[in-house]
Amino acid sequence: MNSIQFLTQVGQTSTPIRQEFILLSDVLGVSALVDLLNTPAIPGATANSVLGPFHTDDAPLSKCSVNIGCREIFFIHNYPPVENGESIASEGRGKYLYIEGRVLDTDGNPVPDALIETWQADETGLYDTQYADRDGPDLRGLLKTDKDGKYGYRAVVPEAYPIPGDGPVGELLVTLNRHNMRPAHIHITVDAPGYRKLTTALYPEGNVYLRSDCVFGVKESLVVVRGFFL
Repeated sequence: MNSIQFLTQVGQTSTPIRQEFILLSDVLGVSALVDLLNTPAIPGATANSVLGPFHTDDAPLSKCSVNIGCREIFFIHNYPPVENGESIASEGRGKYLYIEGRVLDTDGNPVPDALIETWQADETGLYDTQYADRDGPDLRGLLKTDKDGKYGYRAVVPEAYPIPGDGPVGELLVTLNRHNMRPAHIHITVDAPGYRKLTTALYPEGNVYLRSDCVFGVKESLVVVRGFFL
């Protein structure tokens, strides 16, 4: 009966922008296990990582690479677009970080028009969905690679943060004597016709929680020493 009550609480805590069941799956290692089983390592390919509970479907879309200066802008759900090469974050969300990357296939060929989606927490460790006054996306965005597979944008330096501890999943971690911290990271997905979609994250080296991520999302190949490259 206690188990049924717990799962009921998990369901009641979930909202359109907070997925407590995903969080439960994450802390139990189920998300990481499913990811491992469904997306085995491919030589020459970037490793997968867990999606996490903070993904939304309202990220602004910008089409071109940071180096092109293109202003052909698209947006989703009528939210203001993020101009490519500019910031996915509003002012005061943290120390700026410039990210440039290149999407290649496993043979080293560029993948043009790949859709890059990125989202992250701010310098306080909070995602935009955790703010009561959220009126649109912040610290998240969509970009498309150019003909050479390049993309770029301005983010903020990620910080380690606790996953929500005010619900039943947080209570479960306390009962299990486990911390609820995630190491600093930036989420990225890459999607292109004819290719398997990549869901991954980048983790700066040196964070104290790298070896004890509460959702088991860290893979050694995703730990970066300097810069952020995909």
